[in-house]
Amino acid sequence: MALAIVLAVSSILDIHSHAHQESIMPLVNKIIISVVLFCVVIVYFQYKEKKYLMKLYQRIRLQEKMMQSAVQNSNALILIYDLKRDELQIMNPQKSFIDLPDSISNARDALVDYLKETPDISGQLAYIFRRIQRMEQEEVFGLHLQVQGILRTYQLRVNSVRDAGNEIVYTVGVLEDLTEQEHLKQQVRMREGFLFGLLGFIGVDLNEDRILHVSEKLSMFYREDMSFTEFMDLQIKHNIAVNHRSYVQENINTERLLQNYHDGILELDLEYQGYDAQGQIIWRDCEIHLNQDWQTGNVIAYIVLKNIEDDKRREFVLLEKASRDYLTGLYNRGGAEELIDQYLSEMAGKEGVTSMFLLLDLDNFKQLNDTLGHQMGDRALQEVADVLRSHFREYDIVCRLAGDEFVVLMKEMPQEAMDKNMQALLKKIEREYCVGDTAVPLSASVGVSIWPGHGGSFDELYRKADVALYHAKENGKRTYMIYQDDYSQSY
Repeated sequence: MALAIVLAVSSILDIHSHAHQESIMPLVNKIIISVVLFCVVIVYFQYKEKKYLMKLYQRIRLQEKMMQSAVQNSNALILIYDLKRDELQIMNPQKSFIDLPDSISNARDALVDYLKETPDISGQLAYIFRRIQRMEQEEVFGLHLQVQGILRTYQLRVNSVRDAGNEIVYTVGVLEDLTEQEHLKQQVRMREGFLFGLLGFIGVDLNEDRILHVSEKLSMFYREDMSFTEFMDLQIKHNIAVNHRSYVQENINTERLLQNYHDGILELDLEYQGYDAQGQIIWRDCEIHLNQDWQTGNVIAYIVLKNIEDDKRREFVLLEKASRDYLTGLYNRGGAEELIDQYLSEMAGKEGVTSMFLLLDLDNFKQLNDTLGHQMGDRALQEVADVLRSHFREYDIVCRLAGDEFVVLMKEMPQEAMDKNMQALLKKIEREYCVGDTAVPLSASVGVSIWPGHGGSFDELYRKADVALYHAKENGKRTYMIYQDDYSQSY
């Protein structure tokens, strides 16, 4: 019986175990399949990643080779500067114009030693290093470097490389020699000059005081064995206006031009008067460009002479307009003050000659302006200006000083003739202006000072005339008074 029970229980357990195994197997199969699929996916993506990295590596290698080729074949010097380490790396040292190592530590100071032949190299480098510390975009610098005894022109283009915090960590520079290009530009400028009023062209070796070339128009006094100094002596004697000869002599000579070059003054522009082919005085412009010959090391002066007479005339017209009062057309204060001081300076020391300085102020002008309006005030100023223009001589200096004040310098006017002249002037100015039923009379009061007794300059004569004008106003207006020590004499 017991055996039968055991057999029955064992049979039941076998049945349950078999049933349990049948329910687990599908789950195990699913897990195995999932793991296999996961492994396949990982392998696939690893393969794709490896393939992408290989292509990226090949592309980087290709770009690196292209960059190396470009650097090796470039005529420019490629520089990389580490700002934090102050280290400069030269990517193509074989292109260096001086003996520089591939890498320079403590670059800011060390470069000054490497380039010590160049004048003011410390100042040039300090400026560049200061700029690249805070550069926002590409910077372009001009450099003048002494190479084998010749001052050459270079251009340095600098770009920055920044970190994730937008701080500059590296700069990449391209240093290019532009000396020959500058010489070509110089020649182009010379040729362009031929088209605009060219009088002549001279090329000079300043170190040897030797003329390299002289154009046909300037060859009248030229001989092949003649030095530049001898040539200029003849030009100054025969072709330069007398009042400008010393100016030309001081500025256009080998010693002065060489000094300009060593001081860094490479271009000069001088204006002076000379004679044309007909012997007429004309304004000339002398452009001088200084360069160092890259073969001999000598300083060469390229001198272009132009006729600027028409330009000067236009300039004088503009200056004339600038010295005029816009409303009346008379001289303004600046123009009159300059002309009066110039005249008094020229007349200084001459005996038996007097000139009259008149300060004229309109009576009731403020009332006229306030009552009848600014347009009527402007009209009154213009009419008074017309009276002054017609009353005084052409060579007298007539000026609207400011507001309703006018100044006149009557040149070489004896005091005995003043009373008749002033009475006639005051009468011409008197008039009345009306708008509707409103009328305002206009007249003038005048203060007079006398040159040379009351002063030798515009300011001195003005102050004395102003005192006299005050007394004229105090004495009933519509009159004039000449300055006296007691400020009281009336006429």
